[in-house]
Amino acid sequence: MKLEVLTIGDEVLSGAITDTNFAWLGEQLWSRGYELTWHSTVGDDPETITDALTRAAGRSQAVIVTGGLGPTLDDITLEVAAKAFGVKLVMNEVALQAIKNRFKKIGREMTSNNDKQALLPEGSKMISNKFGTAPGCHVVQNDCHFFFLPGVPREMRQQFEDSVLPAIAGLESEKRGYAFRFLRCFGAPEATMAQKLEGLDLTGVDLAYRVSFPEIFIKVSAWGPDPVFLERRVGTVAQEIRFRLGDLVYGEGEEETFAAVVGRILLEKKATLATAESCTGGRLASLITDVPGSSGWFERGAVTYSNVSKTEILGVPEALIQTFGAVSSETAVAMAKGIRKVSKTDYGIGITGIAGPDGGTTEKPVGTVHIALDSADGTIQRELHFATTREWFKKIVAFAALDLLRKKLLGAIKS
Repeated sequence: MKLEVLTIGDEVLSGAITDTNFAWLGEQLWSRGYELTWHSTVGDDPETITDALTRAAGRSQAVIVTGGLGPTLDDITLEVAAKAFGVKLVMNEVALQAIKNRFKKIGREMTSNNDKQALLPEGSKMISNKFGTAPGCHVVQNDCHFFFLPGVPREMRQQFEDSVLPAIAGLESEKRGYAFRFLRCFGAPEATMAQKLEGLDLTGVDLAYRVSFPEIFIKVSAWGPDPVFLERRVGTVAQEIRFRLGDLVYGEGEEETFAAVVGRILLEKKATLATAESCTGGRLASLITDVPGSSGWFERGAVTYSNVSKTEILGVPEALIQTFGAVSSETAVAMAKGIRKVSKTDYGIGITGIAGPDGGTTEKPVGTVHIALDSADGTIQRELHFATTREWFKKIVAFAALDLLRKKLLGAIKS
């Protein structure tokens, strides 16, 4: 079954708003084994919208349309769709009452233009909105199923999960089994990983890479009539990938983050962590505290950006900084030791570097970073170089620090 996504809105087309809806929809469909063949973005122009709907009806079996269901004059998606499909817009009394109930629930007065959101194409099926006022709808045109959803992400996601996914599943003429493994990787470029996987037996499975800097995700998937066989087959291929890539694979599954994986290992070992960051400005601590329950293993994080703060908060000797520089392995080690001492944790991480775009020298160019990990059995330090933007530098350095801790916890490296 061929699926298509159509995004409508001048604000998306102009770049004023990033189309996160499509990114989310693409991932949801991809992870469930659906073939997404087209994605288009058009502005709030009747002629352009009509053309996009007509083209979609001729090449796809199901089309998810987002945007343009609001109460304002530029929200014209359903009006244009009704004309394109040769039907009338009619007042859906169930939708109207739901809108009234929504306004009553939030304690606001409903304005007359909100009635417009209850006008749906004749013959369509309403899709309920649990979080907002704009109902979606399901329209069938020339054997193509159109699902019109609001552009507000939370509302769109609820309608997609509650109504669109079940409807799409029901459209499949032939039920097929589907199995997949989702491997999460860090520590090498995509080309390096692909090289390590050359010659891999992919009989009966599909292999796909997806980059979400600085991570790489590898998906092994298979379709067929025998679900048991499919699970066994993708499991075998995933196991071989893990063997070839080694500790480049840090986890499995779509939801588990790098920090969550490291946190789980710390919890298993009943160990705690504290961090001292300079050039990353708290990015590492942010990754960690994004994990629910991280308070069970993360004690504190300090952003010691200035030399004075490194000395006053972490106890890094002023003479050491003057001798070796703030960006040095010696300073990183002292930071890791200092934060572990003041926080009384099992592990301490110290990070210092040059994020750029200025501040580099011949000896210490932009992109230089020193990461140190201190524990009861000694200190590990790494000097790394990442020639990238300031934002990406901060992110990849935070991941590199987590990776150093992960490998230490797993016994892959020694102090």
